[in-house]
Amino acid sequence: GTIFEESAPGQTPVFEMQTLIRGFKSSLLQLKSGGKMTMYVPPSLGYGNSQNGSIPPNSILIFEIELISAQ
Repeated sequence: GTIFEESAPGQTPVFEMQTLIRGFKSSLLQLKSGGKMTMYVPPSLGYGNSQNGSIPPNSILIFEIELISAQ
């Protein structure tokens, strides 16, 4: 129930694929430009049993994503 990262209104974040968690990478491949999805990432495809900043170990991650464009 904790938001650990959020884009400011009007700002579009840019991510490089090699820096993303496994669950995020595999799900993004299913999304086309302009598409939206809610992604549920189990710990095995997220941060596992390691804490990452404010994210506790073994957390299920939930993302609301809108893919504006991909290069």
